[in-house]
Amino acid sequence: MSNHKSITFTAVMAFALLGIIMLLSVYILKYAKPAAVSISIEETDSLVLRTSHGWWLRINRNGSGNYGFGTMIDRVEVRQRAFDFDRVYKKTKKAAAQSSYKGGPYVAVSYYLPKQSSAQEHYLTDYFKPVSELFSKARINALPPSNEFEVIWHKKISGIWEKSPPVFEVEDALIDETDPDKICKTDDDCWCASFTGAEFIPGKTPSRCCDKEDWACKEAGRCARCFYE
Repeated sequence: MSNHKSITFTAVMAFALLGIIMLLSVYILKYAKPAAVSISIEETDSLVLRTSHGWWLRINRNGSGNYGFGTMIDRVEVRQRAFDFDRVYKKTKKAAAQSSYKGGPYVAVSYYLPKQSSAQEHYLTDYFKPVSELFSKARINALPPSNEFEVIWHKKISGIWEKSPPVFEVEDALIDETDPDKICKTDDDCWCASFTGAEFIPGKTPSRCCDKEDWACKEAGRCARCFYE
């Protein structure tokens, strides 16, 4: 009988302790002050943005990156110079210093040293629109698949994007540009979206009809790919 009471008492204490831990966790997440970003811009090799919807985006120091969904290894690579790394670092660091998790949808950022495999996350609760624009920019500047595995990855991620995109507030209509596969005769046949360096705005900007294959052109006679700095 005493053994039974002892087991019951231990179980009750265990549940009580678990409840206390959960309450403390909620309190810390909801009311604790945001942790300061301790890694300087000079030390940072890359940063990762993650949404509560499951999407993530890595941005490297050279402006390249990749994006994907959940814990899958599937990813889409993004060309170099697609992003202004210093600008993104400064803006996310400022947002991280002002935000703490208060429940509901969120965006989080982690800053990585070279060869670092894990890092502390900082919540950017009110940062949806800038992150949406970064995801849109990543998709626009995606590199084509280089092997059969990447073909499968692109197809899977594209399917998830169509069903549940990581874009919260950017209207697709703002990203109006010609496809790099479009056949053209003159520069008037090609255009890119209007991008201020911080956001997409209504309107178009001139592009070019390729006269030879180069870093922006698949081949002559097709529109150049649009890049946004």
